[in-house]
Amino acid sequence: MGDEADASDPTEVVTAEPTELSGVAEAGTESVEAWSLDDSWDGQYPTQRFTPRRITVAAIVASLAVIAGAGVVAVMHLRKDNPVPATAPATATAITTVVVAVPPPSAIEPPTPPPTHSQLPPAPVALPARGGSVWVSTKSGKTVCQITAGDVACNVQSTKPMPYVGGLPASGVSVAARGGWEWLVGDPGNPDYATLNYGTIYRALGWTITPTSEGTTFLNDATGHGMTVSIESFTPF
Repeated sequence: MGDEADASDPTEVVTAEPTELSGVAEAGTESVEAWSLDDSWDGQYPTQRFTPRRITVAAIVASLAVIAGAGVVAVMHLRKDNPVPATAPATATAITTVVVAVPPPSAIEPPTPPPTHSQLPPAPVALPARGGSVWVSTKSGKTVCQITAGDVACNVQSTKPMPYVGGLPASGVSVAARGGWEWLVGDPGNPDYATLNYGTIYRALGWTITPTSEGTTFLNDATGHGMTVSIESFTPF
């Protein structure tokens, strides 16, 4: 065999290379052309043709290209039909403004004016002194008192039993400007008394006298001591 056997073979099939895509349609109908080496060979190879294998490879390549192109078209179509939504701008926070209605000047009540002199309580009534004493009587006449700068002594027609002092029942009570007090025994006589009216405040020898229907209060202006006396009770302070 060897080189001699190859040289003696008059024919050999050569697979042709594709020249253009248009030849694909004609490849299935044309037969493979054979050529032989003889003395008249001019040194040129026969024209190459498509073989079934090359046709298959070309078809696969073309199919892949078509699929890839279809994929690109599909992606572009999807992007066109479903565009990426733009980011919505941030919503500004609403600011609520509360407006307080102010009433007109005419609706505003004017401030209460300060009290005038007529609204102030009346000044105390000064009682005149005679011989260093002032004699006063309640409106009922059941309590009479002698006022001096150092004390106030009152005789009272008490509705309750009075204590005994030196074997005699007490007839009244006395309070000093410094706060001490004691029971009285005796009759004051019949001096000229100034009658105290309810609702009126009096002043005499450094004492302020306030008569009411429940009792009469004597207050020393300098020390704050005094008493409240009535026909039913006696309260020193």
